[in-house]
Amino acid sequence: MSNSPIIYWFRNDLRIHDNPALTMALSEGNPVIPIFIADNIWFETSHPELNFPRTGLFRKQFLAESLADLDKTLKKFDRTLYIFKGDTAKILKKLVAHTKSSKIVAQREIADEEATIEQRVSRDMHLELHWGSMLYQPDQIDFPVEKSPFYYTRFKNKVLSQAFTPSPMHSPAKKELQLLSKISLPPDLTKLNPDEWLISKKGTFFHGGETNALQRMEEYFNSGGAATIQRHEISLKEPTSAAFLRHGWPMVLYRPEYFINICKKQKKGILRTQKASIP
Repeated sequence: MSNSPIIYWFRNDLRIHDNPALTMALSEGNPVIPIFIADNIWFETSHPELNFPRTGLFRKQFLAESLADLDKTLKKFDRTLYIFKGDTAKILKKLVAHTKSSKIVAQREIADEEATIEQRVSRDMHLELHWGSMLYQPDQIDFPVEKSPFYYTRFKNKVLSQAFTPSPMHSPAKKELQLLSKISLPPDLTKLNPDEWLISKKGTFFHGGETNALQRMEEYFNSGGAATIQRHEISLKEPTSAAFLRHGWPMVLYRPEYFINICKKQKKGILRTQKASIP
């Protein structure tokens, strides 16, 4: 069995826990090189005639905080997150050649720009993609995506009728995380220091990072956050949590399965408390 390293390309999954793609990369037992690339397209303007930036200041700060937190987590295992800036395909090609990696593993994305980058990478390299940011994957439902009902309620009812029930994945054990490997880098690659994106924290309520996300979620539930589950439906009734979800926090830091699992546990706890209080 080849012991060639695997490059793990972090994207919108800047977390260790409940990360299917990372879990798959580590499960092979080969050295895994963790990297993140800020693609050049992020720094272009979305409407050249209006000069609108694709990535605003607060988005940069959130991303910088998330990267710093992930790197801090890896450093607990004496490992490093390698962060680059530039053309993703070219950077990965240089890294594959330099490290003699057998393949690149990453989370599959849906958005057009991310999908375009995936296509560029897969032209010349072995790119293995895994779903990881949705409750039901397209291959876990019995109808094609293009046949999805137009209205959300019909779509929801059709999906909830599926026999499959998703659940969160385990977090990698210490032994697995020690497979993450350190490397010497090619001299012609541009490394990125996320600290360049940090601005004043005044006026910013939501901070990036897996640690902040888990702490925020724990505080929400421990404070008696109102989570009502009826046939897998979740209704959040705390304004700050609703805003937290709107800011894209779950997409980066955990999968819906993880959140739903905690909601179910809290509901069971509430029911047990109510039964115990009945005279």
